[in-house]
Formats: sequence, C-alpha cells, structure tokens
Amino acid sequence: MLMEQGGFEVVLPEVLIDRLVANTGGATDCPMPTGAWADQAGDLPKCSLPGDGTCVMQCTRVVGDGRVPVPVRCDLDVCHEDLELSEDHLHFLCADGAVCPS
Repeated sequence: MLMEQGGFEVVLPEVLIDRLVANTGGATDCPMPTGAWADQAGDLPKCSLPGDGTCVMQCTRVVGDGRVPVPVRCDLDVCHEDLELSEDHLHFLCADGAVCPS
C-alpha cells in the first residue's frame, strides 16, 4: 500500500520540519496562555484552538459557580499573559483585569 503511494523517504529532522512548514497551509502560531487560569479551571479543562487561523482559545470543561462545566473563550492574540478566570468562571481576564475578548 505504501509503495502504491510512492514509497517513503528517510530524511533528517530539519528537512522534515521544513517540509511540514511548507505543506501545512501556513498554520498560524498562537501564543500560549500563562497565568493562574489553569489552576482555577478545575480538572482537565478541555481547551482547544479552532484551527481556522484565529487564536480564540475555548475551554469547554471549566467548572463554574454552579459546579457545571461552562465554555469560556479568549483571543490569545489580544491577551495571553497572566490570564485568570473571573470569580464566576465565565470569562478570562487579561493581566490588566479587562475581560479577554473572544
């Protein structure tokens, strides 16, 4: 089956990286969030990026006041350092205390 697809080639890691970068549709690198939000979000706060070229992180298992998981979003291009969750766990807060836009 592999031979039907043209076989395979053994390449150096740096060559593989160059090929991946060239062939992944110009994927956007988003900044990674830092701060207390991860400790405040509860166990396993399933977070993801949409893969559409934007950096809006969505966490769907953040435990809110009512102990029910709620979705919380933040555009990491706008703020990503020192993120915290609001007291009600419904919003991410930027380092300056403003609600992170989504």
